[in-house]
Amino acid sequence: MSDTPVVRIDYRSLPSLGPLYAQALTTRKPGLRGDATVPAIEATANGVSSDIGRFDAYRRLCACADRDTLPIAWPHILAVPLKIGVVTARDFPLPLAGLIHVRHRIVQYMPLALQDNFDLACRVEGHRDAHNGVEVDLVTTARRDGVTVWQETMTALRRSGRPSAAGKGKGKGEGEGKGKDGPEVPVGDAPERLRSEIWRVAEDTGRRYAGVSGDWNPIHVHALLAKPFGFKRAIVHGMWSLARAAAGLVDLQPAAPVALEVSFRKPILLPGRVLFSAGPCDGGVGFHVISVDGRTMHLDGRMVALTT
Repeated sequence: MSDTPVVRIDYRSLPSLGPLYAQALTTRKPGLRGDATVPAIEATANGVSSDIGRFDAYRRLCACADRDTLPIAWPHILAVPLKIGVVTARDFPLPLAGLIHVRHRIVQYMPLALQDNFDLACRVEGHRDAHNGVEVDLVTTARRDGVTVWQETMTALRRSGRPSAAGKGKGKGEGEGKGKDGPEVPVGDAPERLRSEIWRVAEDTGRRYAGVSGDWNPIHVHALLAKPFGFKRAIVHGMWSLARAAAGLVDLQPAAPVALEVSFRKPILLPGRVLFSAGPCDGGVGFHVISVDGRTMHLDGRMVALTT
């Protein structure tokens, strides 16, 4: 933990996303220059509850089971305004546009219920060099009755002129649309696969997920809006893919506490058809989403029992 003073943003209630997005579009950010770093910024809001109508729309869109316990990625939706509040804060030096979601890790310590109220905190501190820019982590924590019950780390990449020889990987996040297809993977399923299914991802999935999450990034909304950013068509949100995959694992996942880890490789174009496949891994279940021809890896991850 750094000794740098924390810039705190305490909301009495979750902020409206409209003004935050307007601020992001109209405010110039300096970027990281010289030895500059991303300061410690934390946004908080207490007593956050779930809207039933919004939750039901999310559950249908992500194919979550109809049950009383919350899907593992749902608290991420509740905390979206805090994340946008952090990255649009005056002291955050990187522009929101161009941040690429590359990895995600969620830890759920115990089952969560629809009627639960959460105290939420989202924090960013510092950065690290990557092979083609810099990475920052947004760490969000949900507490219930004073106890941490859920936490996520959302890793975003900002391409910059500060490449590092330390990062040699070539993984692509949900925002990267150019380059050759990813590594070849076998078509179909190996015998040890526990689950395999084709997802038919409709053209309006990005707009529907934006309506639930509040993430109206134009690359997800319509092909005409995505083309200026280098995409042939609109792409689905990475967090929709994560939530859809987690829904397919609900009867296979270990008991809480559990960790869900995902790396985003290549975006899923809308409309599209992809293959979701899951199989055993040490301590839980591993999964991936690939193109139906087996040539492109869209995401891969695992859900494992959390060891203490």
